[in-house]
Amino acid sequence: MMNKKIHPELLKTGRLIKLVLRPNRTLLKFFHWFSNRNPKAKIKGFKNETHYVKRPEADSNIRVRVYGPNEQTEALPVLLYFHGGGLCINSPEAAHCEISNFLKACPCIVVAPDYTKTVHAPYPAAINDCEDTLDWLLNNAQMLGVRTDKLIIGGHSAGGGLTVALLLRIRERGDISVAYQMPIYPMMDHRSSTESARNNTMPVWNTKLNKLAWKMYLGDLSESQKIPFDAAPAQAEDYAGLPPAMTFIGGLDPFLDETLNYVESLKRDNVPVEMEIFDQCYHAFDLVVPNAAPS
Repeated sequence: MMNKKIHPELLKTGRLIKLVLRPNRTLLKFFHWFSNRNPKAKIKGFKNETHYVKRPEADSNIRVRVYGPNEQTEALPVLLYFHGGGLCINSPEAAHCEISNFLKACPCIVVAPDYTKTVHAPYPAAINDCEDTLDWLLNNAQMLGVRTDKLIIGGHSAGGGLTVALLLRIRERGDISVAYQMPIYPMMDHRSSTESARNNTMPVWNTKLNKLAWKMYLGDLSESQKIPFDAAPAQAEDYAGLPPAMTFIGGLDPFLDETLNYVESLKRDNVPVEMEIFDQCYHAFDLVVPNAAPS
């Protein structure tokens, strides 16, 4: 099955990842520890800062990384970026490749919180951290050198799901304007009921990993018939009023159908959206094999 479907340039790495990454809580905890082993890592050629944002209702802080040009003479567009990792692993440092691509593409500031992963606490810890980081960003726009009228929110995979969840919270609040959204192959639907999410055995992310990750994230809500829209954004009744969007996804990704559903819903609600599907590509192909032709 893998030999027939997967792009030839992605096959070897896919086989290796499939051998290593399995739906096991203990293993996921190890991967989370491994991805956090170097919290002082830097993106060469750019400003690298670390800030600590107080959680309003807890005696703890959110570690937030801020990246931008070394020389800055004017306020710049800002990308609030949420890294991927199934809501259970990784850190901003693990996403340095993605973040550096944004920095190289256009002068901007990237704000990336090390939001709470499920190995430490379930929903709503992660989305609360994302919202608290957004409020901190807006309250400190001058210090950060950012233009709040050019606020972009985006992320890969789990970070894409958090992007949509936060946008829905923002819509409920009605006090923040977002210029653009980039939920890239977003993790939005806890049910694993779409055709692409059922019985998916592809590398990097598949049905078994997805079900475990959602169970860890939802915690006691896992058995509930009603999941909040800011936990699983596919639960939202509509997406009217959200900002223009861009996304892409592999044709073998378990999130393909939920991404298509989101895109079609945005279009029905008159939200401009651009999307591209890359055939023969599994989840996060562009990150795990960045030099492959489709990447």
